[in-house]
Amino acid sequence: MPSLGPRENVCIFPDPFHQNAVLKKLLLLPFLAAPLPADDLRPLGDEFANPSTLPRFAEHGSHEGWSPGFVEQTAINSPTAGHFRLVPRTCAWFENLRGTFFFKNIAGDFIATVKLKAYSRTRGNPDLPSARTFSLAGIMVRQPRAVTGNFTNPAYNWTAGGENYIFLSYGTGGDASTRQFEIKSTRNSVSDLYYRPIGIDQNTNNDAWLQIVRVGNTVVCLRKHSAASEWIVENRYPNGQQQLPAFGPVLQVGLTAYTDWPNINLIGNAAAQLAFNRTGISPGSPDLIADFDFIRFRRPPAALTESILQSMATRRTSGGIDGPLVHLSASPAAASHLGENANIPAPAQTFASWCANSGIPENPTADPDADGLPNLIEYALARPPSSPETTPPLTAGPSGGTLEIRVATNPETTDLLLEIQSRPALETGAWETLASKPAGAAWTVSTGNITVAESSNGEVSLTDTRAATLEKSFYRLHASRE
Repeated sequence: MPSLGPRENVCIFPDPFHQNAVLKKLLLLPFLAAPLPADDLRPLGDEFANPSTLPRFAEHGSHEGWSPGFVEQTAINSPTAGHFRLVPRTCAWFENLRGTFFFKNIAGDFIATVKLKAYSRTRGNPDLPSARTFSLAGIMVRQPRAVTGNFTNPAYNWTAGGENYIFLSYGTGGDASTRQFEIKSTRNSVSDLYYRPIGIDQNTNNDAWLQIVRVGNTVVCLRKHSAASEWIVENRYPNGQQQLPAFGPVLQVGLTAYTDWPNINLIGNAAAQLAFNRTGISPGSPDLIADFDFIRFRRPPAALTESILQSMATRRTSGGIDGPLVHLSASPAAASHLGENANIPAPAQTFASWCANSGIPENPTADPDADGLPNLIEYALARPPSSPETTPPLTAGPSGGTLEIRVATNPETTDLLLEIQSRPALETGAWETLASKPAGAAWTVSTGNITVAESSNGEVSLTDTRAATLEKSFYRLHASRE
């Protein structure tokens, strides 16, 4: 077939009216990779505008083989546009117990910021705080555990005493029906926590901005509870009373939610905690709905050193945790790098950022999962580049005497030209573009014999009314970088 220019990848599908459907994937000319973004963490963030981004988060239960049974509901962009809805069943992060956790692996230093709302499920007015103590949601950093095995039989390698994490969360703490924050550090499954309503307006606040920064072996936690308020520096680890958890160079960083402490408080020793981790409590009395507006990541600048973090003024002092609020402005050397200065949305998705988010080199022609689809096509179709799939990228079938081509594309791409093309022979002849979609634009058709429609989640349907008169025809999706 004729050679196509660099940067291009295609998927080809034959016309099922005239011969068996045999999918062919063509790997074309290599492309010289562009450098990754200067801030390699920003692309990992999510503004929660598209449901297709949910699989980019690892879910703790599935990741460690426990099952995802503590998660009752998850959805992105539904039922509230631009939010990640997380509804937990009865669960908690305490000692050896586990809760819900959706995370990404972050190597080295980072700044992570989330915004969320916490609702009650049971009090009639969902904007009211939960009636069940310790029903909160927030941001969590956790040391990965090499836990594997089938947890329904003795062939597992979990041991007590292996939990290491820090989280900062918002909802109802130890006082039912009261809005509070909770902050907890756990080192080798020994948990140290406190909760307070300080800085939260009980009448109007149902928002929380939470931020955690790590530089070296120091972690600082910040919060605020209205858009115009100052950031509160809540705690720093290590401090005079608390050690830093046993953290390695790579941490799990993400979103957590947990609820219904009165039931969990009945769980006793490590064996009982393991039993709970396996099966949970049914039905329990969960009372939390968490809506996350975003999670944003940044790599700290070189000017934000560990010594600067260690010198920051915090509410947690040698005198305890009930002192006045301590604002970020009290630490000017850190203030220019944290709070709103670090709360920057994730950039629009590009092939480079998708590669960074997927943990693969920026090579459009590579095929790391060996499923026959090169990276650029995986990006165009919102498929994971490291997990082989057997589902055909394009499907076709008769539709009222015409041919309908269907393909699920990635609605987030900002740097691709997509074209659906056809020609009567697979190996010879020119490809005719039937419909095209430039980056950031809608689909357009080239002839009156073609109609094309696209849903908000990227599902594309092209109808070809010529099909009934053609002896045969081959179709392909052609993707090129703009």
